This record gives sequence, structure tokens and C-alpha cells, in this order.
Amino acid sequence: KRPLFEAGLNVPSLKLDVALATVEGVDSHDWIPDLAAALGLAEVQVLKASVSCWLSDATNQAAAQDLVNQIGALMAGASVAHTSGS
Repeated sequence: KRPLFEAGLNVPSLKLDVALATVEGVDSHDWIPDLAAALGLAEVQVLKASVSCWLSDATNQAAAQDLVNQIGALMAGASVAHTSGS
């Protein structure tokens, strides 16, 4: 997954190595902002690259699609309930 992450960030391998070393041992909730700061990137760019890597795994992609389907079903149910109650 490393090449995919690197490509998503559009940074040289050595720069990513140095940045990853700076976030080693950091609390997980600080990892994205700290890595972004170390790379001089926007947090959203690091988040997008991370999600792309995660979604490149078929099991994760299926789990994400299931979540989207469940949210869609809940929203459809809420929409029906809302229009029925009007």
C-alpha cells in the first residue's frame, strides 16, 4: 500500500519516510494532522490518500459500500417517515 499512499500524497519517498518517523508513536487521533504538518500538506490530502489506501483492499471496500447502503436505507426511511408525518 505504500506506493499508493505515496502517489496519493504526491511526495518523494524519502520525504515521506522522514515525515512518518516524526509521527511514530503519536496518538491515532493526531496522526493525520501531524503527518500533514510534517509534509507541508493539507490534512484533507493526507486523509484522502489514507482512505484511498484503505479502500484498495476488497474487504474494506465491501465494508464501506455496506455502510453507504445502510446510510442510504436509513435516509430513505427517515424521508418516508418525515413525509408521512407531515
